[in-house]
Amino acid sequence: MPFLYSQVVAAVMASSAAVCPAGVLRRPWTEGRAASRRLSPNPKCPQLLGGQRNTTGSSAAAAAAAAAAALTLALTYFENEVYLAQQLAKFAAVAVEKRIFLVIVDDGSREGRRAYEHASSLANEASLFERIAIYEIDRNLGFNVAGARNLAFAMAPTEYVLLMDMDTQPTMAFLDQALGLAAFAAKRLASSAHGTHVVFHRFVRESRCKRDLGPHPAVMLLSKAAYWRAGGCDEDFAGLYGSTHFRWRAQRTPTVEYREVDRNATKFLQHIGAPCAMDADASCCGRRRGKNRHLGEAHSNRTRENRAVFKAKKNRRIDWASTYLRFSWTRRV
Repeated sequence: MPFLYSQVVAAVMASSAAVCPAGVLRRPWTEGRAASRRLSPNPKCPQLLGGQRNTTGSSAAAAAAAAAAALTLALTYFENEVYLAQQLAKFAAVAVEKRIFLVIVDDGSREGRRAYEHASSLANEASLFERIAIYEIDRNLGFNVAGARNLAFAMAPTEYVLLMDMDTQPTMAFLDQALGLAAFAAKRLASSAHGTHVVFHRFVRESRCKRDLGPHPAVMLLSKAAYWRAGGCDEDFAGLYGSTHFRWRAQRTPTVEYREVDRNATKFLQHIGAPCAMDADASCCGRRRGKNRHLGEAHSNRTRENRAVFKAKKNRRIDWASTYLRFSWTRRV
């Protein structure tokens, strides 16, 4: 079946009109225009921000931990229990000392594979849950990383957020560096005449066999103000495998400075995604898999659709979204 650009554009416009989002962006994002944008509750929808179901409630100790945190570590999750176990083990070792709060957004996992179900069995200490918030998007919308990231930033208790991927782990040294970069960004904002918001990206990573894997495209350190000023993640890309194109917008937003971390000074992330990354055997370390070789035809088609939508938005045939959180969710912890 031929790939029809016009059909993809029409489908995106129809889907965005068919939902009632929980949030709206005051002053929609437009290329080349600076604005103090923020996410606000949508008065037209019943599922307002802050009005979602909370099955467990948050304890006074959890509220205190969130208030005392210096940095939020944000993870989006979908049915990857092995990575979750490793993330929680690492988090338990650093959370208190580094004053880190963890926000996990489960992007519609099936029953039996949800983040909360596995976190409950993995967390040995009740105090660990005081430093974690787990949100479940109530249905699987496909590749909804845009919506999951928007929810993470809407719910993060600290101003600065370290956005991670499930296949990367921060070391103690990396967290020290991240806290230092957050402090630098806050000073840069306070001292700049026009209120410059710094976004740090291109953090390098290594496998257990110490091979430099290069920067991870999804890892960023930034403030919530910077995230929404750059428009957040456009949820028109939900269901379309590939980029959310946040970087493209951030680089075209006045007062947002998209800064690459000094490769010679950065601390490595630990990469846990590829099978060889868990094996220090030399023969394993020498192998490289082809990029996206594991993706099937369906993913390839969705990637092409993603690019078509991006092209339409870039060429102003479709407006960039101003509505966000086009789903209901539940706070589980």
